[in-house]
Amino acid sequence: MTAQEAAPSPEEMHALALRVAVLGVAAEDAKNAYLLARAQAQPRFALARKLGIPQQAVVLPGGVEAGLLALKQGGRTVEVDEDALLLLIASALPSECEDYVTEDAATDPRTVELLAAHAPDLVELRPKPGALADERAVKVLAEHAPDLVNLRIRPGMRAEMQEYLEAHEGCVPDPATGEPVKVATITQHDPTGEFSWTGKSRYLGRVRDALASGRLVITAAGDVAGTVPGTVEAPAAIGGDG
Repeated sequence: MTAQEAAPSPEEMHALALRVAVLGVAAEDAKNAYLLARAQAQPRFALARKLGIPQQAVVLPGGVEAGLLALKQGGRTVEVDEDALLLLIASALPSECEDYVTEDAATDPRTVELLAAHAPDLVELRPKPGALADERAVKVLAEHAPDLVNLRIRPGMRAEMQEYLEAHEGCVPDPATGEPVKVATITQHDPTGEFSWTGKSRYLGRVRDALASGRLVITAAGDVAGTVPGTVEAPAAIGGDG
C-alpha cells in the first residue's frame, strides 16, 4: 500500500463523519422549512391570483430587487364529447377517419386465428406487441370480425381539433357548413397557489449576500426577518402576467 493509499486516521474519519451527518441534518431541516413556507404561502397566493394579482416582487431589505414570484393560474379541464366530434368529422371529412382495433380484440380468440391466416408475421402465440395497431390487422379484423373494430378520427386531425376547441370555448366548425358546434365543456379551476420564481438564478447571489451580511436573518421559528427597512410592492404597481 502506497503512502497515498494509507488508511484515514481516526481523527479524519471522525471529522468527515461529523460533517456529513451535521450538514445532512441541516439540509433536511432546510428542506422541511421550505416546504412548510410554501404550504403556508400557497392559500394566500391562490386568493391573490384569484383576485387578479399575477405576480409579486421579491424585495430584499433596503429595496434591493430579487426577481418576481409569478403566481400561476388554475388549471383547465376539457371534457370532449368524442361521439359528437366523431359524428361531425365522419359525416363531412370521412378521409380524416379510420378504423382501429378495440381493446377486446387482444383477448378474443378470433384475433389470433384471423391474423395467423392473413398476417402471420403479426402473431406469436398471441398478437405481438403493437400488432393490433398495424393497418393489416385492422383490415383483417374489419372484414372478418367487425365487432372488434371501431371508427375514430385520425390522430393528426384529432390533435388539431383539440387545439382548436380549447382555443374556442369547446367549439369546432362544422366542416360542411362552417358553423361552430360545441363538442366540449371547458372548466377553469381556481388557482392553487403554485408559483415560480422568475429571475431566481440571476438573483440568488443577492439573497445570499443579504443573509451573509445580516440584512436578512432566519429566526429560530423559521421566519425570515429583515434588519434593514425595505419596501413592499403594492398590487397597483405590479405589472401584467409575465
